[in-house]
Amino acid sequence: MGLVFTKSNIIFSAICAGGLLVLIAISIVPQAASKRELARALPAARAALDRQRQLQDIMTTLDKLAAKHQKSPLPVVTPKPLPFEETGRLLDDLKAMANDRGLTLRAIYPDLTHRRADWRQLDVRTELQGGLDAIRGFLIDCLGLPYVDGVEQVRIESGNSVPTLALTFVINLS
Repeated sequence: MGLVFTKSNIIFSAICAGGLLVLIAISIVPQAASKRELARALPAARAALDRQRQLQDIMTTLDKLAAKHQKSPLPVVTPKPLPFEETGRLLDDLKAMANDRGLTLRAIYPDLTHRRADWRQLDVRTELQGGLDAIRGFLIDCLGLPYVDGVEQVRIESGNSVPTLALTFVINLS
């Protein structure tokens, strides 16, 4: 049995081949149009991508600055009361912190005007002289001491050329 070409087989083959050509033409024409459209949009997309790359460096820098400023400068410490027999350590700690910051410690004394009922807390008043950045650092250092409960009063005077800090803070005693 051989391959027989009849008129109906040839017509059927021609219709199938024509259908395939029409199907290919229908799929190629829209694809070519889409390709031309994408080729036209490509330079604009590349320009936008270049702008985003340039802005990414700026955004990275700004994010680093923002993260740096979002961090709290206050130390996180676990509160621990100062044993009553070690209260002399307070003077040594404050002198060392003032010296480290370049401040002059003019006075330190307990403030007994705010009498506490149980002597578990004591108000301490200090007076220091120095630059504002040093005063800020000293305040942060004070809050880093485990026996300091908080700051009651802060007064900064700049009557002369050197600012003066008057600070009252509460210490916990055991």
